[in-house]
Formats: sequence, structure tokens, C-alpha cells
Amino acid sequence: MKGGSYMRRFNLMAVMLLMTLCFQSSPAWSNRLVDLDDGTVVDTVSSLRWLKNANCTDPAGGIVKATGYLVWDNAQTWSNNLTTGLCGLSDGSAVGDWHLPTIDELRIFTDADWRYYTLNAFGFTNVQANYYWSSSTGVYGIDNLVWAVNMSSGYVDYDLNRPLNFGLI
Repeated sequence: MKGGSYMRRFNLMAVMLLMTLCFQSSPAWSNRLVDLDDGTVVDTVSSLRWLKNANCTDPAGGIVKATGYLVWDNAQTWSNNLTTGLCGLSDGSAVGDWHLPTIDELRIFTDADWRYYTLNAFGFTNVQANYYWSSSTGVYGIDNLVWAVNMSSGYVDYDLNRPLNFGLI
């Protein structure tokens, strides 16, 4: 019995050490993602500024986004025409200031093991558990294949030009 007591104590100490290491090495969410109170969130590590409402359905550039999903071409047009007054933006942005993120910009979240629920908890709103378009095309040399990221699993994949969600920077 005495050996079992030492083993339990060792296991408890190992768990406590692991938890301490995890908490010390994890990013400080409140410092990493900052809500700028103008409809945007900035990632202080990458310096990228993101649209806070990740599934805004306001129309922009003649594109109606009532369902939250758009084919890639329409997502590009919608993104490039987003301005102050739409999607809660009060940052002074004008046509051409916003764009679909590249695959590398989107992977900032998934490579850090952030998922839709993490992003929703730390500054963003309406991040969906679905695929999001990137602006990166030419997957395997095929022009109509576009990189996308699944915000539920973190899986990076490519897709044809069909309706998906998208985030903006």
C-alpha cells in the first residue's frame, strides 16, 4: 500500500507539472487578440487586422451574402468592397482596403490549434465550424482549385469554386 501512495503522489505531481508548463507556454489570449472596438480584431503577433464578425451577411459590392456562404469569385468581390458602415465596421475602411486572407494568413489560427470556438471566445463573433476560403489559388498548378481551412478541425484543404464561408483581413 505504501508504494501505491507514492505512485499516486508522483502521478499528481506529474499532472501538476504538466499543467503548469502548458499554462506558462500557452499564449496570453487577452494580449494576442485585441478587439479594437471598430468592428475589427488585431492579432498582435502577426499584426494582421481581421473583421470581427466572421460571418457577416451584409451585402457588399452588389453581392448578397444572406446565407453566409459564397462561391470564391463572389467572396473576392464582396471582400474587396467591404467598407465602414457594413458588418459593424467604424474603422474608416474604404473599397479595396479588405481582402480574403492568403492560406498562410488563415493558417496562423489553425497552426496555433485555434478553432472556431477559441476564436469566438477571444474576440471574434460568428466564426463558423466550416471551411473558410483563402485567396490562394493554383493548388497543384490547377487554377480553379483554391486553398481553404476548416475552422472546426484545422484541416487545410483545397476546393473548387463552390459556396464556403470566408474570413477577412
